[in-house]
Amino acid sequence: MNPHCITVQTRFLASTLLCALILGCGFEGFVSGKFSLSQSSKLPVWFNKPQDINRQDITVEFVIYEGTITSKGKVKVFISSKGRMLDEAEGIWRWHPKSLKADHTGPPTWIIMEIQGVKEVYAQPARNDILINLGPELGNKLTDDQVQQEKVLQQLAFKQKEEDFQKLATDRDKFYELDDLAYFAFAIGDYDNATKYAKQLVDMAPNFKGNWNYGNAIHKGNILLGRLALLVDGDIGKSKVCLIAAGKTPGSPQLNTFGPEMSLAKDLLERGEREIVLEYLELIRSFWEMDSGDIDRWKNDIEKGIIPDF
Repeated sequence: MNPHCITVQTRFLASTLLCALILGCGFEGFVSGKFSLSQSSKLPVWFNKPQDINRQDITVEFVIYEGTITSKGKVKVFISSKGRMLDEAEGIWRWHPKSLKADHTGPPTWIIMEIQGVKEVYAQPARNDILINLGPELGNKLTDDQVQQEKVLQQLAFKQKEEDFQKLATDRDKFYELDDLAYFAFAIGDYDNATKYAKQLVDMAPNFKGNWNYGNAIHKGNILLGRLALLVDGDIGKSKVCLIAAGKTPGSPQLNTFGPEMSLAKDLLERGEREIVLEYLELIRSFWEMDSGDIDRWKNDIEKGIIPDF
């Protein structure tokens, strides 16, 4: 979910967008995504947990609908235990004001769900399908307790995701999950694990040269390593090397259509590194088939000393 782009041009994961297009748009809006409540998170307050069922045996799933015009929509919630439905409910959701700030690019993002008359704040800690319940909605800001709770739950959610990753049976399965794991760690400020898994992604990529995800791995792994080089070590030289390595990806179905990551390019432009970003723009031209003139516009801005709005 992206609070700054409500239409089908949203920058949320391509798979979410395709899901919306396939399932279609009804009066409820289109399906923005399907999410699960972290096993480490508290349950919705409106749900009465049976005393004979343990929390870890309860699964909470959300189907989020985005309105085609408004920045809110419908939500459906399904609560089950070991395949047995315990409860289901419908409500509405809207963006938390913190997600709508102009300088917020996420993740994390925050939404408010109102179900059975109860308003609660939920956070999406990274670009995945996990939500955490931060408790009652108490105004335009998160309380200090909610902020602290969110940090703890993000760490627990990452640990859970890391454990699930380790259980994957094949290297191919792990190859598909590494980028999400690395970016999750980056989003919650766990730079050691972000570095670890981004390196693993890049190192594993040559084993899958014929795979549709090969280009994504080369691109996203190097982008993340470059950002980490700047944030952790202040190493502009290494960051520039990573940017060029990311630009040399052969592309992928996702990159060819939706375009490359521009976060590292922006980081370097903010440090005055114009020439390397211009070189990167020429590299991505080789695979980005649907840039709609963005590359030329960005080049013109950079040559004028303007940092583009990527």
